[in-house]
Amino acid sequence: VPGTAHYETLGVAKTATADEIKKAHRKLALKNHPDRNYGREEEAQVKMQAINTAYATLSDPEKRKVYDMYGDQGLQMVETMGVPAWVRLTTGAHRRGVNWVLKACRRP
Repeated sequence: VPGTAHYETLGVAKTATADEIKKAHRKLALKNHPDRNYGREEEAQVKMQAINTAYATLSDPEKRKVYDMYGDQGLQMVETMGVPAWVRLTTGAHRRGVNWVLKACRRP
């Protein structure tokens, strides 16, 4: 299933609201901050990096839609091409409802 690791990192459901994501990030950031983990700074730093990456992705509505549909590969493509100048999210009918389609645009 594309796009589930960030949700697991923050410990939230895929249907979590922006407030739930923000609260989970803050709670984990306080718990895993390197300054609060004396003797385990390197491990805490790695965890904080994962927590911050997950929050950066899930707190941005456009990145979250891309991540939910295409996972990390979709995010890499978006970061390579740039957001939002290079990417447009459009909705289209699909058997299971609304399907987000990633359309990469050429430079104007």
